[in-house]
Amino acid sequence: NISGTQTPTISFNVLEEVDAGDYTVKVFTCDNTLSVISPPINLRVFPALGGGTAGISWGRNTFGALGQGAFSPDHGLPNPIGNVSQFQSIAPGAWHTVALKDDGTVWCWCDNTYGQLGNNSNVDSATPVQAQGLTDIVAVAAGGDANLAIRADGKLFAWGSDYYGQLGLPNNVYYYVPVPVPGVDCVSAISVGGLHSLLVKSDGTVWSVGN
Repeated sequence: NISGTQTPTISFNVLEEVDAGDYTVKVFTCDNTLSVISPPINLRVFPALGGGTAGISWGRNTFGALGQGAFSPDHGLPNPIGNVSQFQSIAPGAWHTVALKDDGTVWCWCDNTYGQLGNNSNVDSATPVQAQGLTDIVAVAAGGDANLAIRADGKLFAWGSDYYGQLGLPNNVYYYVPVPVPGVDCVSAISVGGLHSLLVKSDGTVWSVGN
């Protein structure tokens, strides 16, 4: 939360160094507790090239695992992942893949039997499709047929197979779109195994769910 002579939400598109003025930086925890207030600092903005990267993939292409627009053949050499770029991170599951873009959206491809792609379908896709309803995401994790995502405010979202309770959602069914995990806040890190999931909260505690 940056407060100063300009609006708290600021962005710049610059071709050369810019003096953006003096700002005070306030750091809040995910429950809106004010933890740090900095002395006034001068913000200078520098031009940057890029903000992420195009993904590449290679290997076995069952179910369209490589995300390159076709369900075959396999590839022994790296090739670009189709139709999406500016990836911040990529997380592979058993037969599907989840990718986080710089803009906070989530994209998935390959096997969709249990809703792993999050697009309200069970149809496989050989190119990335956008998971529905996810914005401002800062981290993703995939494992087995399940996925987790953390929003910037620490909220946790889950989709895919919850057959063993690995999503932390009720009913142990398949979730074809991402849904918020009830009763879980202030999440800072996540990991998904084959049939279970782990998360770390901002207080340093570790929580687990599933088989």
